[in-house]
Amino acid sequence: MPKTLPPDIIEEKNKDYNWPIELYQIFLDEETLYFAMFPKNIEFFDENGNPQTYYAASISRSEINKNNNTSPDSVTITFDNVMKEFSDLIANVNFEGREMTIWQVFKNRLDKPENYRELFTKGEIDSFGTDDYNFTVELRSNLDKLELQLPGGTYGINCSWPGGFGGEGCGYNVPTLEGTVDSIVNQRVYDSKMNQPADRWKHGTIKIGNESRKIVYSASGFVDVEYPFQRAQPGDNYQLEAGCDFTWNGGHGCKYWGNQKYYRGFLDIPKIRNVRLVD
Repeated sequence: MPKTLPPDIIEEKNKDYNWPIELYQIFLDEETLYFAMFPKNIEFFDENGNPQTYYAASISRSEINKNNNTSPDSVTITFDNVMKEFSDLIANVNFEGREMTIWQVFKNRLDKPENYRELFTKGEIDSFGTDDYNFTVELRSNLDKLELQLPGGTYGINCSWPGGFGGEGCGYNVPTLEGTVDSIVNQRVYDSKMNQPADRWKHGTIKIGNESRKIVYSASGFVDVEYPFQRAQPGDNYQLEAGCDFTWNGGHGCKYWGNQKYYRGFLDIPKIRNVRLVD
């Protein structure tokens, strides 16, 4: 006859602080996304040991496939019923190649930054997909990648310096501006200090706290971003950084910034090739 646990032990076992909680970190260029596989937000620490809120999310995943051969470890993760802000982010950010970490913590041991266990150490998003309700990623370990930057590059119709606008090769001193948010209305951020000519900040970025957004339009006193900030408030500090459309003369490229000398692309690629046969 099978043994049964006493009721007090079953009650203790089922208390929520005995449940393991999984925390997910997605490392983007300008910000890191923090999510918890839990019905409520979790207050823990980030990868640097600083206090951090992990936002409640409906997350499911496959078993982590551990390999003893040359194949990388892998796992499939699904974010269910994603909120609108996350959907906007998915539409505007290429998640492929971004790093992601999975931690495990317990609710009664959230007081110290070392109280976690790594389930998946900084894997790389190998592929991702979306439908009307879900966002799914394939995560693979990057331990089998060479830690080498090999020389090389390609040319196209647009400028293609690997370091991007202002990076090595381009060399332009990228304009910046710091200030305090006057107000925010939907996708528009206001500050009287933004008194530069129209579209000065187009293709650039604005960072408020840990959130960063691409700028799609600017005029005196405001900038418009691709999708709204989630946590930014009036009175928060911001950092603006100008951008480039990586064209020779597409309106906001090398000619706009006076940096034609360092354009790394073809000025023109013939679209029709006429061939004359000679006897």
